[in-house]
Amino acid sequence: MDKYLALDFGGSGLKSAVISEDFKIEKYERFDPPLESIDKFINICHMIVKKNGNIKGLAISLPGRIDDRSGYVYSAGMYKKIYNVNLIIELQEKIDLPISIINDANAAIF
Repeated sequence: MDKYLALDFGGSGLKSAVISEDFKIEKYERFDPPLESIDKFINICHMIVKKNGNIKGLAISLPGRIDDRSGYVYSAGMYKKIYNVNLIIELQEKIDLPISIINDANAAIF
């Protein structure tokens, strides 16, 4: 059964969940939020993907103004070092998976 990784970058920290294709949460973890730089943000995403093995895709939610279709982040709330960047392109330099990025409020609606 395929598994996917969901990362929620929020005000209370980073929450990670491995989710099966039948929508069961198989693993849940919390981490300190990577606020220092975009490199720290990318590195922690990469570390969590590698730690969880055979993942088929990565879904990320974070605050701010985000173009969900392209992955372009204009601003990311408390993640002030992430702005005016296509985050999907930056992440795919280290993570060879399908990646989607969505505003956290929009993620909560869907």
